[in-house]
Amino acid sequence: MSLREQVAARLAVVRYSLRRHFLAEGLARMLVATVGLLLLSLGLDWWLDLSWNARLIYWMVVLSVASGLLYWFVIRPWKLPLGPIDVAAVLDQKRGGAPLASQVASVMQLAEASPDQFGESAAMREQAVRASHAALEQVDFTATLNPRHFWTAIAVAVGALMLPTGIALAFPSTARLWAERWFSGSDRPWPRSTRIVVEGVRNGVLQVPRGEAVALQVRVIDDEAPTEAVWLRQRPAEGKTQTLTLEKFADGDFRLQLAPQQQVSRMEVWGGDGRAEPFRVEPVDRPRITQIQLTARTPRDKTPQNYDFSATEGGVRLPPQTQVSLHFETNIECETVKVESTSATVPAFRRQSTLAHAVEWTHQESVSLRVVLVSSESGLESHPQSINIGELPDRAPRMSVRHSGVRLRVTPSATIPFTISARDDFGIAQVNLKQELAAISSKVSAPEEAAAPSPPSPAIGPEDTTATPPSSAVDSEAPPVSGSESTDPAAALPEVKESAPEAAPPIASPAAPRVATLFPPPVEGGGSQIPRQLVVDLEHRVEVADWKLEPGRTLVIFATATDDCVLGAQSTNSAPVIFKIVSDKELFKEILLRQQQLRVRLRKARDQADDMASKLKFAVTAEDARAIARQHQVVTREVGQVSQGLEATRLEMELNKLGGEEANQLIEEIVLKPLRNLAESDLPGQRQNLESLVESPGERLDEILAVQQKIVADLDKILKNMSQWDSFIDIVNQFDEVIKLETRVRDRTEELKKSAGEQRKKETDSIFDN
Repeated sequence: MSLREQVAARLAVVRYSLRRHFLAEGLARMLVATVGLLLLSLGLDWWLDLSWNARLIYWMVVLSVASGLLYWFVIRPWKLPLGPIDVAAVLDQKRGGAPLASQVASVMQLAEASPDQFGESAAMREQAVRASHAALEQVDFTATLNPRHFWTAIAVAVGALMLPTGIALAFPSTARLWAERWFSGSDRPWPRSTRIVVEGVRNGVLQVPRGEAVALQVRVIDDEAPTEAVWLRQRPAEGKTQTLTLEKFADGDFRLQLAPQQQVSRMEVWGGDGRAEPFRVEPVDRPRITQIQLTARTPRDKTPQNYDFSATEGGVRLPPQTQVSLHFETNIECETVKVESTSATVPAFRRQSTLAHAVEWTHQESVSLRVVLVSSESGLESHPQSINIGELPDRAPRMSVRHSGVRLRVTPSATIPFTISARDDFGIAQVNLKQELAAISSKVSAPEEAAAPSPPSPAIGPEDTTATPPSSAVDSEAPPVSGSESTDPAAALPEVKESAPEAAPPIASPAAPRVATLFPPPVEGGGSQIPRQLVVDLEHRVEVADWKLEPGRTLVIFATATDDCVLGAQSTNSAPVIFKIVSDKELFKEILLRQQQLRVRLRKARDQADDMASKLKFAVTAEDARAIARQHQVVTREVGQVSQGLEATRLEMELNKLGGEEANQLIEEIVLKPLRNLAESDLPGQRQNLESLVESPGERLDEILAVQQKIVADLDKILKNMSQWDSFIDIVNQFDEVIKLETRVRDRTEELKKSAGEQRKKETDSIFDN
């Protein structure tokens, strides 16, 4: 080992000792200061009952002081370089005699110098290094260090740690409370002569129902004079802090009605010389049922049916012997479900998941449940929830039959559209439509729904009901008829007598009734498919021509519905719809008379439109324009009703096979289309023009007048076309009469020829017989 390395190794031992002294002294200083500040915190907190913010500031002071001492007396000395020369300089400060730093420098620096660095020979440098090394060998470097300083610092540090430990062992409750307040952030107060306890507070938190008023109860325990007043300070997360005075109910019992809470707030309660631990009010959701689902399978169902209902009275009704599964979900996790039931067949609910509960039973009678939920988190109970499931009897089907397009007087070749609707509690199995003929005699016609209309009157106004499309509906909720037994609507009808000549022979009994099965529809391969439907809506057309009836007969039509009740099928018949068969000529005459009545109404509307055109020429004020607009509204309504009435008569002609296809196309092209265009386009456009005229009198008056004159011209054209239509129908009817006359003449001629031939044959046979 070289001389330089020997000196460096000896000084390294001294450097280690110095750093150990620095560390022990610095830790002792820091611990003494820190323990002193903590003991001071105990006194200040006991005396002043420091708030959490004050304690946080105090903690910052303690940490700042401890950090400063640690840096200044431990980290800073530890970071000193302390090379061999620096250690020798430190030793020179504590001992007398020849300086060591210069000799250490000679050994450390001359030994590493280059041969001509100092302008001297190598021999001279070697001699100087050896002389300095020999002098250093005579010096004990560690003799200057004070071992007692080190152990004194260690003792002080240990003592600083033992002092709070001894206090904690001697006063454990005080030390525990101080630790909770200073380390855990607790606001638990120091014990005083007055102790305040807030009911319901758990771990510094009071949970209350969200959005509900709550009563706060405070108990006060006094060791000395009784407390007469208690205050509460509320610090909401958002909003203004307020201080409230609690009401004294009795000695040691104070209460306060808190307003509904929607946000977290901090509460402080104090009175006398004590105060309660500050607590946090947390609004929590009260348990409640968010969804109720009922799954039920009746004896007739292969798959269960699901019901979502509000659980109120009459929400769901089920037939007996139904397998029921009731499932509900809650908004929060519930620990307990308390149930009060009116039926012994309902067991207790079982938990399916965190928020789901369910129960199953066989439904025998009406069930009423009263459910109360208990929250797992807060222990709050829900408001009682009533769940009622009633009993549903299987009633007979309900029927509704409606015909449209024709009235109750139809021709022998008419087509009658029907709309049949059947409803049942559990399902429709079959729907039939039955047609029967009523028995007739030779005299006294029965009352009819539509007698021959009276001649048109010019006084007919917009309220005339002839514009209403022909239709009729009958509903039935008759009592159930078991099995195949049914009530025959035709049997209850009075004997209907036709308006025929007295020579007509009476008919003893009507033809056999005809029954058409409308539901279920037939399927390929035979048989029928029977879907389970609660409501069946059907459209059907009855062809009267299939009966080949003569005028004067009465056709009775009604529908029958049968359900699929598990206790036995139930049937219901609708009220009958009775149609009187009249001749084509008679019905055509009635329809033409109704069209003439509508033409009278249209002419009156045309006159009003022409009157409006005359008034428009002198409309200078807003009031004039407003009066014309009101008159235009009446004209528009009248034209619309006439258009609907004419459309109804055209449809009735089409369904009764009157006039032929050419006649229907003619009235559609020359009357209905122009009238429809007028009612849907021209008149609404003119209404907007009149409204603008009300707002700006005098503007665009010529344009509006021209439109009004066009409307009058269109109405004149439509009225002219209606007159041409009447003429066309007269010609058609005359041709019909001629054709019928020719047909009768031809038939009579054929009969005469046949009769004459038979007579001559008889005469010939008689000659030969003789």
